[in-house]
Amino acid sequence: NCLFVQGYVGVKPTPKWDVVFKYSYAMADEKPLNYVDDVYGHEFDLVATYKIFDNLSYMVGAAYLMTGDYFMGANPNAKVEDNYMLMHQLTLTF
Repeated sequence: NCLFVQGYVGVKPTPKWDVVFKYSYAMADEKPLNYVDDVYGHEFDLVATYKIFDNLSYMVGAAYLMTGDYFMGANPNAKVEDNYMLMHQLTLTF
C-alpha cells in the first residue's frame, strides 16, 4: 500500500495543441522492518499532444523519476539511480 499524491497543470495554447505537466509523489503506507526509508520517489512528467486531424493525434512525452530510498531495502549502502522515460504515440480513433 502507498500514499500517492499527484498535481498537474495543462495549457491549450492553440486548438490543436495540448501540453500537460505533472508532479507525483509516492511513499509506502508502512515502512517494512529494517528498510532505510519509506519514500518511493518524486516524478515529473511533460506531455504534449498535437491533433493532426479530428481522429488522428500525435503525443510526445518525457518522464523523470527521482528514485526514493525505499528501493535500497534494508541495505543502507545500496545505490539507487534516477530513471527517465521518453515516449511517443500516434492515436487513430474511429
